[in-house]
Amino acid sequence: MTIFTTLIVLAAAPVWAGPFEDTLLEESTKIRQEHAEIAERVDQMEPVRNRAGNFAFPGADLADARAQTLIQHRVIFGQDDLDVRVALAFALDGQHRLPWSVVDELPAKLRVALINGYKKDGALDAVDAFEGALADVDISVRAEAMRLIGYRVDTTSTAITDALQAGLTDSSADIRRFAVRSIAWRNETWGFDAVTPLLGDTDPAVRGAAVRALGQLDKKRAQSMPAVQALQTDDHPKVRRPIKTLFRP
Repeated sequence: MTIFTTLIVLAAAPVWAGPFEDTLLEESTKIRQEHAEIAERVDQMEPVRNRAGNFAFPGADLADARAQTLIQHRVIFGQDDLDVRVALAFALDGQHRLPWSVVDELPAKLRVALINGYKKDGALDAVDAFEGALADVDISVRAEAMRLIGYRVDTTSTAITDALQAGLTDSSADIRRFAVRSIAWRNETWGFDAVTPLLGDTDPAVRGAAVRALGQLDKKRAQSMPAVQALQTDDHPKVRRPIKTLFRP
């Protein structure tokens, strides 16, 4: 692990830096000049393993807006190992999430972490972030965005709807499964007919997700469907459990 100990904030911005990065550099410099103790805390903090075995940065003081700004700087410009930068990304609160125009320039593993900042509380910036993440070139980023958009019933656009629909035929089973789930959670009006073909998906987790989704969208209609009833003979546990739940009295 590389420890962040140099004042990179004083270095020149990279060639791809834009208005956000320029402002962040200026604000970070000012915080360092006026609040050296906060800067020292952020520079020297190291991650610990949480219960899930992932790196995390504990400490209520990190919620301070000045610390958050310095964490933003360390995520973007720091020389830490990638896993440490990912942990730093999860230490950012919703008020200090990074714009997707900046995130898009970062490694895929960081993009996955940073889209989590948009799970709650969003407006136009959340639409931009999800539109970008759902169209990302990396499967892991698209999958995480597809998972999280299910929590954001208030975040919608034509591009997001198109991405949800396209996700149902994606080559990645994870993306198909998350698309099915998110469509149900968002209660999309077009969802029932769109999800129905996934009852015959080659992946059992996707088939099971389709059963759950149809049950959420219209339980009685789902129970009456021959394609759903036929899955009662599917012996895979990822299908058997949701079928049992759907037909439970």
